[in-house]
Amino acid sequence: MLRNIKLTIAYEGSSFHGWQIQPNAATVQEILKTSIETITGGEKINLVGAGRTDAGVHALGQVANFKTGKPLTETKWKNALNAMLPPQIVIQRVEFVPDSFHSRYSAKDKTYSYHIGFERSPFLVKREWRLGYPLKLAAMKRALLFLKGKHDFSSFASSASESESKICHIKKCEIKQSGSSLVITLSADRFLTYMVRNIVGTLVKVGAGKIKPKEILTILEMKDRSKAGPTAPPDGLYLVKVNYL
Repeated sequence: MLRNIKLTIAYEGSSFHGWQIQPNAATVQEILKTSIETITGGEKINLVGAGRTDAGVHALGQVANFKTGKPLTETKWKNALNAMLPPQIVIQRVEFVPDSFHSRYSAKDKTYSYHIGFERSPFLVKREWRLGYPLKLAAMKRALLFLKGKHDFSSFASSASESESKICHIKKCEIKQSGSSLVITLSADRFLTYMVRNIVGTLVKVGAGKIKPKEILTILEMKDRSKAGPTAPPDGLYLVKVNYL
């Protein structure tokens, strides 16, 4: 009998070329799939992730699932995988779930955070976007409010975005000061390729006084990627959580 197994995974992404398996590149999905198949004794499995993360992007709560006939308990799966995986990848939780569960298609929304730092730190290299100039937090907060709700986010999508529909519903958006850093948090029913990083790049221009907060509305209406700000680097981006009903 095959069991459907759900994994909640954290990883430090600077060592990997993203989540999805790619030829001639180290990816989280490939390393995890290889580890699972070693534990199953060579049984081939289909490991499905809740979504892709780009090269250098981190995860606090990525979700994946696979089906297997290997008769191990949830605890034994967790311990066996963590014993095999590199220290940059950690299985936080293993759950047996109904056969109908699909880590991608069963997801209702996802939450990402982006970290911007202003002080040089050897411990945060590749874990935040360090800027050498201050930002106006109040202006960024006002701009972010214009993004909340259901909109066409074509202006914030990658020009190579694979999605035909650019409609997304941002349910939650906020910016908070955390020590010497800023943390931007976005929750939405779906995200387009580079959407969060393009939003962050635009908000930084607002914070630097190069774009007025209300201009976000015009940028949305133009549906033109060239009208928004630059793409923020992957270093500060974290997939925080995938929510399911």
